[in-house]
Amino acid sequence: MPFDKDPGDGADYGRDWTDHLDDGDTVASSTWVVATGLTGTSPELVGNVATIRLSGGTAGVEYKVTNHVVTTQGREFERSFIINVQDL
Repeated sequence: MPFDKDPGDGADYGRDWTDHLDDGDTVASSTWVVATGLTGTSPELVGNVATIRLSGGTAGVEYKVTNHVVTTQGREFERSFIINVQDL
């Protein structure tokens, strides 16, 4: 499911990983890969929720953003989503 974003917006996007974790497991680290042309800043990890602030982009272009996490039990998960930049 893509997210719509205006080129002038700077907003936080993220993922709650809780549903992916076994009992007692938590997210230990989170890294982001943001497609060229979109700017990602202020990555945060609060509990099992990883967020990043996305800004910029060119109207009419879709950008892929990927979050990779490692848990305290050594599991690794990666999920991507699409940012659809358009004049809103």
